[in-house]
Amino acid sequence: MQTGDSLQGAFPSGLSLEAEKPGDPLLGAEDTKGLSFPVAMHIYLRVKSPEPKGLSQLDDLEDFITRLASLTEAQFLVTFQYESLYYWKDANGLHQQKSLKRSTT
Repeated sequence: MQTGDSLQGAFPSGLSLEAEKPGDPLLGAEDTKGLSFPVAMHIYLRVKSPEPKGLSQLDDLEDFITRLASLTEAQFLVTFQYESLYYWKDANGLHQQKSLKRSTT
């Protein structure tokens, strides 16, 4: 769904996202992996629980990030609250620093 300058979407697993143009184009993450680019879009993700049986919000999120990386040459960062870096895409492709999956041990 598109509303004004934002775009919203939802997955059957309960994962939802909202994309919007940022008020400030400065890259605000703590760990930028040396990347420096003006931010064109913020995508906010919401993970809700409980998940429907047989579906995984984190699998959907990883699939979304992988698909996004394959569809665009744009560089991006995936962080949690601008602090913990999970993924980044640079000129060399998509990289993963931390798994989004919850530890089961």
